[in-house]
Amino acid sequence: MRSKAIAFWLCLFLGVFGIHRFYLGKPFSGVLWFFTAGFFGIGLFFDILRIGFGLMRDGQGNALAVPGFLHNSLIKAVTVFMIVWLAACVAFVVHSVITQPQLPLFDPGRLPKPLTV
Repeated sequence: MRSKAIAFWLCLFLGVFGIHRFYLGKPFSGVLWFFTAGFFGIGLFFDILRIGFGLMRDGQGNALAVPGFLHNSLIKAVTVFMIVWLAACVAFVVHSVITQPQLPLFDPGRLPKPLTV
């Protein structure tokens, strides 16, 4: 059985290269993750969540071996922290977009004056 702890930490630190996918016995998706930077970051985020909450399986369909209680609690705490961090980033971007003054697409007053000879 593959370890949930090793898969989680590989995903967290080297997941953009798909190393955790190779470790779990999924070479095709590992190559895909490698060449697309974790499937454009979206797949990497979902892999962290799936491993953290115990939903990921290895290439043969076996559940990952759960580490001791303390380590499993740390994995879940890091996963929840990442969810909160992502929500804060999304809220910041939405707030920035909403509160920015809208510039007109075309304002003739901002064009430079023609040169006169």
